[in-house]
Amino acid sequence: MNQCEQIPAATSRHYEPWQAQQEADRLVAAAVAGWAEKYPDVTLSRHAIHTQSPAAVLRDSAAGAGLLVVGSRGRGGFTGLLLGSVSRAVVSHATDSVAVIHQY
Repeated sequence: MNQCEQIPAATSRHYEPWQAQQEADRLVAAAVAGWAEKYPDVTLSRHAIHTQSPAAVLRDSAAGAGLLVVGSRGRGGFTGLLLGSVSRAVVSHATDSVAVIHQY
């Protein structure tokens, strides 16, 4: 199986892939709303992908990009300074620039 192959998440409820994809697309669109207009010279690519290996998908999808931006939800205090598992995996295997943005 390819690392970037889409794998639906398992849940205790009935899983409708098309509904999950629509919701993921809506959340991603809301998260980046207004940034493309504010910085028209920057190319923004957004893709909502269901996977069990987010670091591999991010790394593979960003190959050749000038910058990959990932988030990290520090839990406050000392742990808030640390990278999460996905951002750590992306940074440690990146071939291009990576920015890790912490949630405040």
